[in-house]
Amino acid sequence: MFLSTRGCFALRSRSILVLLLSALAAPATALDLSATLWDVIARRHGIDPVLLYALALHETQRPSGGATVSPWPWTLGLPAGRRFYNSRAEARAALAGMTARSRNIEVGLLQVSLRRHGRRVGDPATLLDPGVNLVVAASVLADAIGTARGDLVLGVGRYRYPDDDRAARIFGNQVLAVREGLRGPSRRLQARSAIDLWRTNAVLDLVASPESRGNYNAWYRAAHQNALQLADLTVGEVRALQRRLVRENGGSAIGRYQIIDDTLDGLVARMGLTGEERFTPALQDRMAMQLARDAGLGDWIEGRVSDERFAANLARVWAGLPSDRRGRSFYAGIQGNRATIGWSTLVASLRGIRADTIGNE
Repeated sequence: MFLSTRGCFALRSRSILVLLLSALAAPATALDLSATLWDVIARRHGIDPVLLYALALHETQRPSGGATVSPWPWTLGLPAGRRFYNSRAEARAALAGMTARSRNIEVGLLQVSLRRHGRRVGDPATLLDPGVNLVVAASVLADAIGTARGDLVLGVGRYRYPDDDRAARIFGNQVLAVREGLRGPSRRLQARSAIDLWRTNAVLDLVASPESRGNYNAWYRAAHQNALQLADLTVGEVRALQRRLVRENGGSAIGRYQIIDDTLDGLVARMGLTGEERFTPALQDRMAMQLARDAGLGDWIEGRVSDERFAANLARVWAGLPSDRRGRSFYAGIQGNRATIGWSTLVASLRGIRADTIGNE
C-alpha cells in the first residue's frame, strides 16, 4: 500500500483544507500545489513548494484514520513530544498556559520555534494561523538553506537543528525522503511506514514522560537538569559522566530515555558507534528506537503482540513503567526505582497509539 495524493489544499482566511495522503493500490500521482499558498509562499522565498509541504508533513503528520496522514495546523511541540488539538481555539488556550512557563515550544503547521523565531510574530498565537505559519516557516527554511552553501540536506536540517550539523543531516534526509515520496509515481511513499513512524515516535514520547519528563539532558535524580547540554558531549564523554554519576548520585541513567551504563555500552557495540558521536537528541532517539524494537515494537505494530504484552516488555527496559496490573516497576526497590504511571494508563495509551487515535491534551 502506498501514500498517494488526492488533490491539494489551499489556505482560506481562518481555515485550512488539508491534503490527505490516502493509501491506494493504484499508481500514485504527483503532488500538484500550483496556485495554492504553498506554491506562492515557497516560490517567494526561492523554495520548492513540495519541499515546504514535505516539511509540514514531517513535522505535524497526524493519523486521520486507517492508513491516512495529514499535516495538522493546531499542533504544539514540547520537549516531551507533540500535542494535537481539535481546533485553533483549543490550541490557543493551551499555548497561553505553556508560554507562561516556557518559550521552548514549537507552534503550528510547520512547528516554528518560539525560542528562536518568536520575535518574527510578536504574539505567539499568531503562529496558529496556517497562513502566517507558512510565511514564517518558509522564511526560516530559506535562511537555513542559505547557510549551507549548496548542501540542501544540511540546509533543510538546520531548520530544526541550527547548531548541530549531525542531527541536522539526519533531519534533512528524513524531510527530503518525504519530498521524494510526494513527487510522483516513480517514488511512492509507503503508507504503512508513515503511520508506523508516527506510532514509534508516540511510543518514545510515552516512555520518556515517566523516565525524564521528556528532557534530553536529564540524568539520574535530576530530571530537570539543563546546566549541561548532553548534545555537546561525545558518547565516550557521556560514559565518563555516567561513571561520575554512579559515584556521586548512585545511578548512571542518562538522557531522555534514562539509558544506564551497561545498556549504553551494548548499544554502542550493536549500532557500530565509535564513541566519538555526540549524544544528540537524534542519537538518543535512535538508541531508544533500538530498545523499543528489542521489546517487540515491530510485532506490536503488526498486531502479533498484544498491548499488555508489549507494555510488560517495555517495562523490562524502562523502570518508570509498570510491569503488570499491580502497577509495580519490574525494577521496584532497586536504586529507588518505581513506576510513575498506572498499568491501565500505559495499556490504554498503547491501544490508542496502535488504533491511530490521538488524545487531546
